[in-house]
Amino acid sequence: MQVEKRVIYHLWAFACSKFISSFGNNVYGFGISLYILTATGSAIGFAVNLICNTLPRAILAPFAGTFADRLSKKKMVLFSQGGAALIVTSLLTFTYIHNLNMYAIYTATTLLSLCSTFNSVTLTSAITQLFDQERIQKAMAFQQASISLSTIGGPILGGALFGLVSMKTFLFIYISSYVVSILLQSTMNFSLYRNQPHTKPSSLYTSLIEGLQYVRHNQTLFNLFLVSLLINFFAVALAIGLPYMAVERLDIQPEHFGIIEGTFACGMLLASVYFSVRKTSRNPLRLTKWGIIIASFLMALTTLPLVFSLSYLANVSYYIIIGLFYGISISLINTPLGVLLQNVIEEGVKGRVFGIMEMMAQGLSPLGMMTYGLALDKIGALWSIIPSSLFMIGFTLLLLNRKRIRTNPIEPSSATKA
Repeated sequence: MQVEKRVIYHLWAFACSKFISSFGNNVYGFGISLYILTATGSAIGFAVNLICNTLPRAILAPFAGTFADRLSKKKMVLFSQGGAALIVTSLLTFTYIHNLNMYAIYTATTLLSLCSTFNSVTLTSAITQLFDQERIQKAMAFQQASISLSTIGGPILGGALFGLVSMKTFLFIYISSYVVSILLQSTMNFSLYRNQPHTKPSSLYTSLIEGLQYVRHNQTLFNLFLVSLLINFFAVALAIGLPYMAVERLDIQPEHFGIIEGTFACGMLLASVYFSVRKTSRNPLRLTKWGIIIASFLMALTTLPLVFSLSYLANVSYYIIIGLFYGISISLINTPLGVLLQNVIEEGVKGRVFGIMEMMAQGLSPLGMMTYGLALDKIGALWSIIPSSLFMIGFTLLLLNRKRIRTNPIEPSSATKA
């Protein structure tokens, strides 16, 4: 009974801490993004900041996963979030001494990305230690719902505040949210459902190699990682292209663009509620494949307002509808795949596998950000985004076709079967 009460508490503490920290992060991120766009007037400055956010993830994710398998997950989660709060506190202090500039923003973004990498990889690998098998999908759906709610409110609040208050307010919101999140996560027992004790490989190098071999020996798992690598490269076109099209080309106001970004999360929230009450899918890879295809098609449709002259209201309404369905498609990708991986990856290598997955997902993103930042300025959004969506569909159909999945199924881990 005590364990049952504890895991229920975990569900709510986990969801609330994710909501609070994500809310602060979204308000801060939205404010910083618009500050860069208005200060530079170019997609390149925005792309550089995104590179500072993704490059540390690509480099450090495998090491974060290795430490997650070797050290206390709770301490890593708390220290990484505390480090992020300290970094933004330093940036806030800097703004009182000097004027906020691009170099300070890029430095803070890089350091925050480092902390976020250790936090996200460790927390993801700890899911099966916080929750029993029957509640894994519910926990991940709660997490997605919390992130979605914060993504709805964050950009809306950020858009409303931008231009009315200084960047110091955005920094203070970030710091406050992370402090509260740390307090909540400190009350959680990260060993409630530990299936095996900590293992300490002889060296960091050996541990990394074991994680790589685990992935390489399962062809379908390896194909999923390749899909993540390629999809994240091509999807950068929308990450950079949407604010560029909406704010720079169509002159959509910041507060309205905040609503547009919020609708992406609305779609994810609706799908998360659905996954929180339904049983685990029998064929999660099929859902993932079709989720990518739908997302790719919707990505291409975002360019239509550049082709057809529409009114301001029509442009905003159109992007709101696209955002809603795009968010649903993202949940069709993330939730079934996340539950599958939690159930099939061995407990002792989870940190390393998720770290490798993070590395591969982010591996080509920095190159993609610089490429698409230049492409948007040189050849425009139409010829940058539409070919990217077609390539996403092609690679997904190639790597996740029915024959490959049927020939190389992902087997459940021994811990799950037990």
